[in-house]
Amino acid sequence: MRGLAERLRAERAKLRHYVLYLIFGGLTTALNFGLYTLLTRALGWGGTTANAVSVVCAVLFAYVTNKLVVFQSRASGAGGLAREFASFAAGRAFTMVLEIGGFELLHTWLKFHDLAVKAALTVVIIILNYLISRFVVFRTPGKRAV
Repeated sequence: MRGLAERLRAERAKLRHYVLYLIFGGLTTALNFGLYTLLTRALGWGGTTANAVSVVCAVLFAYVTNKLVVFQSRASGAGGLAREFASFAAGRAFTMVLEIGGFELLHTWLKFHDLAVKAALTVVIIILNYLISRFVVFRTPGKRAV
């Protein structure tokens, strides 16, 4: 009976983790799209510049929410936080380059609709970002990932 209760607790924790990632991933995506739309539609910025700014803001928001809520990182101290943020930033820089380059190729050069391009790229980027966060940035040495 105790084994079943432990398995249920573990499954509940795993489900909570995925739900939190989806919620904060959705908020990050909404920030990315909302800021992009504001910058291009209301302020008249060019698509590539607005996309870069919206992605950077979304990455900063994602770090804070992933660290504190989703992965509940225990990294502390200047060195620990610096290493964690550098790892997060490197992973996100990689996916940011993919997103910005993909946007440039698909929207600017191939003339696909800007929001359709952002939507398609977002799916790929969310999956890559989760994998990088789970297995590289917020993993606890000696502890199995959720």
